[in-house]
Amino acid sequence: MKENDERCHEKCLAFRQNHPEFFQQPIIQSFLQDETHYKLVKRAICSPTQQNMKQVNEAFQTFYKHVKTLTYLSNVIHYNAMNFDKAKKKHRYRETLTLDQPLHEENDGATHKDMLYQSSPDIADMIACETVTDCVEDPQLYQAIETLTPKQKSILTHKYVHGVQNNNIADLFNDSPQNVSKLHRKALQKLENHLKKEQDGHDNS
Repeated sequence: MKENDERCHEKCLAFRQNHPEFFQQPIIQSFLQDETHYKLVKRAICSPTQQNMKQVNEAFQTFYKHVKTLTYLSNVIHYNAMNFDKAKKKHRYRETLTLDQPLHEENDGATHKDMLYQSSPDIADMIACETVTDCVEDPQLYQAIETLTPKQKSILTHKYVHGVQNNNIADLFNDSPQNVSKLHRKALQKLENHLKKEQDGHDNS
């Protein structure tokens, strides 16, 4: 048994050395971080049967589909926040142009802004995108975000609304960057599961 383990270990090392670019790919590194995936790959290298290769391929296809979904959710939240910010700036610019218009056709210098006792508050500022739920317009995504824990919501808010990196978020929570990254992935996975459940419910109705 020990001799077989040593032989398998040597095969895995040789495979890594012969395929360095393959193992340098982020998607492969992420896939192998899962212990179950690592064991499947190791078994396929040590015993390259058709069945073992098939199990690795199926596991990777499932993992890749999952990663694509999480990446899509991440992009949706990010672009929702960006679009909200753009809309807010557009509204502010439009209101400024309106207030700068002259009161009369004769250009006497007086504008709408001069007639105000004080500048009216910008409505966009009053409904500022303070949290991730403020930025999301899609009802299903909004409901999905509402299922998250307060800490998960806060992490998504800092990351996508305020553009804070994981290291800095970790400092805010007095936590480790690894745990913040883990909570971030779990939050996206929870959103994926909720949206998939909602979609399945619509398909069955």
